[in-house]
Amino acid sequence: LKPADLNRSMTPAIIYSLNIENPNDYPIAIDFMYNVPLSVQIDQTRLSKNIIQQIISDTYIQCISFCDQNNLCASWNWHIVNNQNTCLLYSDIGNNVFLSDHVSGVRGQWTYNKSGPLVLDRPGKMPANGQYVLWPFLSSDQTMTATIDNDINNILSNFSLNGGWFEQTEIKGSAANGAVSISTKLQPGEKKTLSILFAWYFPHHYWLDLPLDNYYTLLFNNVTNVGQSIGIDKNDDSQLKIIIKDILTLHYLYFNSSLPDYLVDSLINSASHMRSAMYFSNGDWRQWEAYDCNDVDSVHNDHQRHLPYILYFPETEKI
Repeated sequence: LKPADLNRSMTPAIIYSLNIENPNDYPIAIDFMYNVPLSVQIDQTRLSKNIIQQIISDTYIQCISFCDQNNLCASWNWHIVNNQNTCLLYSDIGNNVFLSDHVSGVRGQWTYNKSGPLVLDRPGKMPANGQYVLWPFLSSDQTMTATIDNDINNILSNFSLNGGWFEQTEIKGSAANGAVSISTKLQPGEKKTLSILFAWYFPHHYWLDLPLDNYYTLLFNNVTNVGQSIGIDKNDDSQLKIIIKDILTLHYLYFNSSLPDYLVDSLINSASHMRSAMYFSNGDWRQWEAYDCNDVDSVHNDHQRHLPYILYFPETEKI
């Protein structure tokens, strides 16, 4: 979030950072990892009637490989059919909704090599088609590893034993989980910050079947470009420091004021409402009425929860 810079604030990414310090009189090794189970959605079902294949399967994990092996498969669902656990492969990607004892997923492939990030690519033109990336901020004294696996226990146990997955030098395939790690050594009294970028790029956005693509497609070409826009490929943390400075500038403005706590809390945390905002490539800006209400531009009010928008991005009140 950078007030008065809407484009910068629309960057589709999150940065996870771990501040570390070595209080000992000897060096220590530090390993930091991040895992995402992006290829399975438990207790979610895909609403589609375009079934291309039904396969009896004891576990939902098998559906991932079944879909990967069928070139016509775009998504899948796993649930009980005629008293048997079954993978249903679909030629399209229906909307997903909560449904207990169902598991679903979208076709996708992970890729990685030693010179780049871990990327999950979901080809296609539907809203669920796009890309994710896991990408550590690296410097000369830090190393990255990556892995994919259908079993999270394998990922965690190998990380616990080895601090990473150093045997994986290249990845190309499908799996439920993808993970990256960053490792470094701390000298006595030394402090560092380890950071991992989680970014996404989903260009296609529909509203009532109208193709209204996301605005950030005008700013970025792919998910790798998102990471490059904040300098992650430069092997230094200068852009990360600028981002932190921008955030702290806003926080200090209120925390160092005489405003009451309740108002400071509202002025800072109300900005989180932006996570549900919709900014389309045609310039339209829309918000949900509330987290629990799916009205957009309801007739009884407009520009819901708009305090942060008036303060930080007044142009959104006009579009």
